[in-house]
Amino acid sequence: MISETVPPITALDAARQPLIDSLGQTFALYGWPEAMGRIYGLLAFADKPLSQDELAEHLGVSKATINTNIRALESLHFVYRVENDSSESAGGRPRLFYRAERDFKKVVQELLHHNVNREVELMSRGIEESKRRLQLLDETTNGALNGQVDKDLDVIGQFEGYLRLGRTVRWLVQSAERFQGFLASLRPNV
Repeated sequence: MISETVPPITALDAARQPLIDSLGQTFALYGWPEAMGRIYGLLAFADKPLSQDELAEHLGVSKATINTNIRALESLHFVYRVENDSSESAGGRPRLFYRAERDFKKVVQELLHHNVNREVELMSRGIEESKRRLQLLDETTNGALNGQVDKDLDVIGQFEGYLRLGRTVRWLVQSAERFQGFLASLRPNV
């Protein structure tokens, strides 16, 4: 049976806290809520699945914050649900508990995949739109900008090199995922 009691803060909790806080800050660097990283960190250390109530109490945040961030973590495959039939919520439904994905290689790959895709999309749109505008400006001013458009297009060319690197990283991450899937398919089912 999964306990619903939250133990008091221990020396072990205090020792874990800097990493949990760092995970929150790291997630924030990627544009995600800090609470999301802290939830993942707490679940990664947890010896048993935790409920949303337990997470909220441990982290000192609202259940709404936990709910929103748990759903995002689930969509990224960083956490997953565990049902416990013996524990029901006030509404009579089975209470949900959560565990962190502890295959950290999978988590890092998903993180890279998600963020590289987002970064490549943003950069690609920005590059194409600036190129279009600069070329239009050059045409409408009949080259009166004294080569500034060419200089700016050279700068954009450097950013295109960065974009190619991002696409290469994305391809490498996806290739690693495909390769792992291939290797898994070769293993005999036990």
